[in-house]
Amino acid sequence: MFVFAQVSDIHIGQDREDGGAGAAERARRVMAYLNELPGPIDAVLVTGDLADHGSPPSIFRVVG
Repeated sequence: MFVFAQVSDIHIGQDREDGGAGAAERARRVMAYLNELPGPIDAVLVTGDLADHGSPPSIFRVVG
């Protein structure tokens, strides 16, 4: 059986009072949760808006 997780609209770099730190922390917590699930996950599908804006700095924040 193939097991995958879907994560959507993480909006890294979201313009908020925290400078987007909350969105990045939520994404880290979701990935940590997935890593702790019993059994392997074969793939993680990330859909929707990965960055809050399409600007180069926002995209770089996502892909590093």
